Amino acid sequence: MGGEFFYRFHFQFYYMPPLWGRWIAGFDAMFMLIAIISGVITHKKIFVDFFTFRWG
Repeated sequence: MGGEFFYRFHFQFYYMPPLWGRWIAGFDAMFMLIAIISGVITHKKIFVDFFTFRWG
């Protein structure tokens, strides 16, 4: 029963039409994906240095 509550709360939002909640959650997910990808591209040098293997 708790899992059903969290599913409906996060993906359909409470007190909203279910379709609106799904569209809002989808838009937010796409926005976060774009933010993560652009952050990785912008900070490429930091990631290269972080994953460089250094002897000793």
